[in-house]
Amino acid sequence: MMPLSMLLVFYWTLQYRWLETVVGRRNCHRVILALGVISALALVVYANFLGSQGDFYRFMRRFGVTFYFAFAALAQLLSLYSLSAVQQIPAAAQGWLKALWVLVIAQWCIGLASLAVTLVEPSNKYELENIVEWNFALAMVCFYGASGELWRRLRVRPPVDCR
Repeated sequence: MMPLSMLLVFYWTLQYRWLETVVGRRNCHRVILALGVISALALVVYANFLGSQGDFYRFMRRFGVTFYFAFAALAQLLSLYSLSAVQQIPAAAQGWLKALWVLVIAQWCIGLASLAVTLVEPSNKYELENIVEWNFALAMVCFYGASGELWRRLRVRPPVDCR
């Protein structure tokens, strides 16, 4: 998970630069970058304490995974919100942008399902929590791949200086 964490830092840095190019300079882009980097660092905390025993280690694992998922999901949502300021989205990119919205909305709905499982505490709570967590993680990971395709289709080229 350590290499994945570093790739996520790289991703959020590229996302920040891409948003600055496509949407223009905005303070929220720095917030997105910070949330993304903190989420990647929280994944490092989680991975470091995997397999450890004790209350402190359990707390650190829970802290790491909670902040990883929460901050990454929020950064993804804010990224899409920032993109909503773009007036003209080419047709080739519109489908991918909609797919990203579906993935983010799915994450938030799955989060609500997780809350329901926690509140109701059914007899198969452990299995339901696993189903919820894996589907949430799948939607989150798919976001990264789909956003890469959006980057490709919404390519922004700097103006050519013909002097």
